[in-house]
Amino acid sequence: LQITGIGDYSGTYTIPVVLNSAAVDVAPVHKAGSADIMVTGETADGNPNYKVNYATAYIDVVKAANPMKLGKKTVNINGKDLATKSLSVKRADAIKVSKAKGTLTYKLVSAKKGKKSFMNYFGVNAKNGNVTVKKGLEEGTYKVTVRVKAKGTAKYKASSWKKVTFTVRVK
Repeated sequence: LQITGIGDYSGTYTIPVVLNSAAVDVAPVHKAGSADIMVTGETADGNPNYKVNYATAYIDVVKAANPMKLGKKTVNINGKDLATKSLSVKRADAIKVSKAKGTLTYKLVSAKKGKKSFMNYFGVNAKNGNVTVKKGLEEGTYKVTVRVKAKGTAKYKASSWKKVTFTVRVK
């Protein structure tokens, strides 16, 4: 910060300055760069011969980590319904998503009964996360894994891809 002298005092004053947030006027800053900050007050040691008037500071805006959390649920499906048609399961009935910041994207990773893959019988809508269970799927318990990513916002970073595995029971 550049601190100027009052009266007969000139030059710069090099001790730390304590800024009271109530005395600092800063326009909202949404990206990194320099900004003029209007500051009123005195130096940290209370020396009355120096006043802080203006300062230019480099503002480093860092987005916060996306706080998205995932949870799993169990979906129960009547096997008789799958004999004639495919069924759609709402995302909220299979996957619990909380605290996500930004638009969500979903991708099917795997669908297994034991070690055998049943990917051909499942689908996930990339935009809303709804799960399609295709007709003809036999009775049993399936573990379905989906990846979820939150795009982020002006204040939050995009999340990394996170996996969640939920259970589908066909009876």
